[in-house]
Amino acid sequence: MSIKQYLFVLILFAGTKLYSQAPDWQVVPANYQYSMSMVIFSKINHQEVEEEQSLVAAFVGDECRGVANFTYSERADRYLAFLTVYSNTIGDSLNFRVYRASGEGQGISEIERSFSFNDGLIIGQARQPISISEPPLNTEAELLSFSVPEQVKTPLIENDTVFIELDSVLDRTSLVPGFVLSEGASAYLQDTLLISNESEINLEEGQNLEVWSESGEQIRTYYLNPVMVDVNLNNFEASNLISPNNDGYNDTWIIKNVEKYQDCQLKIFDLSGKEYFKTDNYQNDWDGTANGEKVPVGTYYFLIEHDSLSFRASGYIQVIY
Repeated sequence: MSIKQYLFVLILFAGTKLYSQAPDWQVVPANYQYSMSMVIFSKINHQEVEEEQSLVAAFVGDECRGVANFTYSERADRYLAFLTVYSNTIGDSLNFRVYRASGEGQGISEIERSFSFNDGLIIGQARQPISISEPPLNTEAELLSFSVPEQVKTPLIENDTVFIELDSVLDRTSLVPGFVLSEGASAYLQDTLLISNESEINLEEGQNLEVWSESGEQIRTYYLNPVMVDVNLNNFEASNLISPNNDGYNDTWIIKNVEKYQDCQLKIFDLSGKEYFKTDNYQNDWDGTANGEKVPVGTYYFLIEHDSLSFRASGYIQVIY
């Protein structure tokens, strides 16, 4: 062989995808009375199986009861196997093997998962296939946190509802949320995959956010509930005198409409800068004490601010007894 011929063969070999020998998994449907169907996706070593030469098979013991190739599904935008499983006995324990023709985990993988056979049962669908993977995938589908830069305060997630406080004058048509999900899970809005801190959403009205577990078996729906609030913080008003003697008058320092400022940071200090009080959720409850002791009579100063809303106010508080 000449050098040119050798290089040609070498280049041809390098551009060819190598496949391992496929197993001889076979089943004769006519030998069985019952059947069930499964729509399957598979990940081997966390890499999705995406080769049409790859196979998934169901077994009872070492007897093959069904085998199918992976094919690309346009509806699901992924490779799926549409597997029919056969049996003569209801309740047979099915175990699975995946043959990956190439790539990560090439060869045959035993799957640590089993199902009970039931005639006519359909498990999975193109939009929500069942996972036959090794190692097993996470089945949790939880929204752990959710936020948008324009929020007034950190959203509350309660009973599968996300309460998102937004300025009533804010343009809510193109917000970019950041969120944290269960490991491996995905988030969808109207069948569109959302990427944290990248995808835009419209919150002019409430939206249903679907969280899919990594395994695809659990789907949890959260309602994104935009709550409109007046966040014009610049009309700040507060008392400048407290006389904490429990007579029911001026016993605490009062901010007018304090609920508007409960996500602001408040500090109270003296002229030297010594800090006596600090909170991120003021409730009109400062009574002139620090560490359980009354502060000395005198003039104190406050600073209240909200970084994301560019709000800042300051002034003085006279403490008398």
